[in-house]
Amino acid sequence: MPSRFALLPRLLLIFAASALFALGQRGAQAADTAAISVAPAAATVSAGDDVSLDGMVANVPSAPGLGGYALGLKWDPAILQLVSITDSGWVGSGAVIVLCDTAGIDNVAGTAGFGCSPIFANGPGVTTTAPHALVHAVFHAKVPGTTTIDLTGSSVMNPSNVALTGTISGGSVQVTAPSASPTPNATSTAQPTGTPATVLPSATPGAQATATPISQTPSTKPTETTLSKVEVPQTGSGTAARGGTAWRMPVLAVALAVLLAAGGAVAFRKAGKGNNGG
Repeated sequence: MPSRFALLPRLLLIFAASALFALGQRGAQAADTAAISVAPAAATVSAGDDVSLDGMVANVPSAPGLGGYALGLKWDPAILQLVSITDSGWVGSGAVIVLCDTAGIDNVAGTAGFGCSPIFANGPGVTTTAPHALVHAVFHAKVPGTTTIDLTGSSVMNPSNVALTGTISGGSVQVTAPSASPTPNATSTAQPTGTPATVLPSATPGAQATATPISQTPSTKPTETTLSKVEVPQTGSGTAARGGTAWRMPVLAVALAVLLAAGGAVAFRKAGKGNNGG
């Protein structure tokens, strides 16, 4: 009869095998539940504008959680141009330290690749049931048209770098003709018409009103000039010009009268002396 100590190694082997089988089944179930998608699934943007799209993951189990991801994008380069793609920071926010690659963008071929890999795990990774953003991507719309956003080849993994990808669904972007261009033209047309209607009338009457009192000031100057002409003794000078000796006659008459008066006085004095002497 075998000893109980001899059966112990066999029991341990059976237990280990059962545990490995259970872990394998859990891993298989986890790989069937995780899902990768694009949000929004259908976007519309005008040509010349930018549109933001997120790479999402959902249904990540709580154990062992999410440890990293690798996303591949493909689109029509004639319609869209990828401006940037960045990590959301969510994967590295848990107990797993990740290392993110430099984004490889090829706008000629319309492809891009980006990802973050787990390098150290101090516990389970982050988990989610509802879709959660892994990356943020910004596209520039070039011309009107519609293109798909294909995520074929993308995957997510647990902290041990084991793939958890179950389903992948892409999205689409419709680029329409720019509709904002008529608005600026209408605005610029309305501004010039309003400006001259307000400024020109106000400036014209102001200048006319200012010119009216200024024109009244010179009207007083001719009056002063006329008065100065009246005050000039032009009549006297004219009379002197017409008769050069007219002013001399009264003077000679006065002088003659003075002489006669002086002579009469002398004669009177002599007569008086003669009478007194006789």
